[in-house]
Amino acid sequence: MYVCVCAGVTDRMIEAAVRDGTRRMKDIVETFQLGKTCATCVEMAQDIMQQSINNLDLAYDLMSQEPAQLPAYENNLQMSA
Repeated sequence: MYVCVCAGVTDRMIEAAVRDGTRRMKDIVETFQLGKTCATCVEMAQDIMQQSINNLDLAYDLMSQEPAQLPAYENNLQMSA
């Protein structure tokens, strides 16, 4: 989806910048030249940037956890002869 029609910036472009390490709105504005014409996009861009950061943080948290251990399977069935 277009975040800034004036500069041709999409949400995926902002998400990719966050994945590449961008964590400051100032860097997003400078990289994509947001807000230079009408500035109506800046708030939405900030929301997308923050959501992208939150999603990455959650993914890193999940990756750093130990895998869940399932209980050992016990065969309680008795075989009849």
